[in-house]
Amino acid sequence: MFGYPCAFANEQMFTGLFAADWMVRLPEDARAELTGEGATPFEPIPGRPMKEYVVLPRRLADDADALRPWLERSLAYVLTLPPKAVKKPRRASKT
Repeated sequence: MFGYPCAFANEQMFTGLFAADWMVRLPEDARAELTGEGATPFEPIPGRPMKEYVVLPRRLADDADALRPWLERSLAYVLTLPPKAVKKPRRASKT
């Protein structure tokens, strides 16, 4: 996404990098818990947060043992969502 690596399940993104930030997609209760640990809303464009995504605090992103449970929770959440509908390409109009 935006030229940075990310991971998908069922056509839904559940984690990725954006510049120096690592973000995850979580349900509301888990986002609240992680926000209490210092996470912030993910805003790839200032003032336009992406729904359900938060940026992990650096101390969690830098610690594989602390990071793993959040990635597992993110993946588990996304697997409960319906697969994202694949958009059909638009046909070029005849002129």
